[in-house]
Amino acid sequence: MKQKKQNRILAALLAVAMMFQMLPMLAFAAEDTAPSAGKVKIDGTDGTEYTLEDAVKVLWKQNIYAESGMGCTGPIIRVSDANLSKAEEELKKAGYMN
Repeated sequence: MKQKKQNRILAALLAVAMMFQMLPMLAFAAEDTAPSAGKVKIDGTDGTEYTLEDAVKVLWKQNIYAESGMGCTGPIIRVSDANLSKAEEELKKAGYMN
């Protein structure tokens, strides 16, 4: 009986830990709560000018966590290695990359 209670407590703690891991993704997915990435202008493949924040929001809407920033050669979007190919695919679909 005591073992079942311990298992339930561990399962509850694991569930709470998993929810905390999802908080950044959930918080940044909503457009009105997303952090400001600045108003860095980038040229899309169709010649339209976008902000870097717009490109990051495209990824957030696909549940890909991304951050914008400035690298040595200009604006960058940081994503995890696990999401890199999917992020590139989504940005190409949206017209941000060739």
